[in-house]
Amino acid sequence: MSMWKLCAALAAGVVGLPAGATSVTSVPGGIDVKIVQFTPYDDVTTAAPFTGSVDVGTAETGEAVNLSFSRPGAERILGAVPIDLGSNGTWPARGGYAGLNAPSGDMTFRFTRGMNFVGGFLNLDPDSFDGDLTITAYNADDDVLEDLAIGFRLGQPGVAGLGEFHGFLRSSADIWRITVSNKQAVLDDLSFGTFAGVVPAPRPVELLGAALLAATLLGVARRRATVPMRRSRRP
Repeated sequence: MSMWKLCAALAAGVVGLPAGATSVTSVPGGIDVKIVQFTPYDDVTTAAPFTGSVDVGTAETGEAVNLSFSRPGAERILGAVPIDLGSNGTWPARGGYAGLNAPSGDMTFRFTRGMNFVGGFLNLDPDSFDGDLTITAYNADDDVLEDLAIGFRLGQPGVAGLGEFHGFLRSSADIWRITVSNKQAVLDDLSFGTFAGVVPAPRPVELLGAALLAATLLGVARRRATVPMRRSRRP
């Protein structure tokens, strides 16, 4: 590839729009998927607020997934604590999960690499809810990639005790964290992964640095090309 073409390609990567996403309701095919079932918390039956973040991924998947909550004073659930979801039933009577029992706020799941796909089984209380449960995907620089608002208004959805599966599938492995927002939101079977052989997408600042380097090299090459060659003198 010529220096001009290389520079143009890098510049296009810097200014190009983020890869588009598809909303999914199941684990897509062709993904090397890993699933956090929160099994280590199956015996935790008392809700206890905690601060900071906790790694919920390594024990089951071998990859760290850091869970944190935005409201330190709210009841944050990590375990098998029964929670009444109104007409959507009691969650879950099936083992561990993550949940937020508060008027507002969100749960954040942060990964150690970029993902093509992230999703999970979700549920909430529609009887006392003042808005949709929202899933938001972010890139490595915490820029919003996609938002998905989900309304649970028809009683017990999906599989009893599980809720409905929702998530994102993107053409680039650029999902570095997701948030699940609003009160009495619960999530289980957090699923994530990439297409086989996918390398995490570089951060925009890395693309910019590569483009600047390419431009510098191009300038050096052009200057060298314009310097006249000196003929050697014969002795």
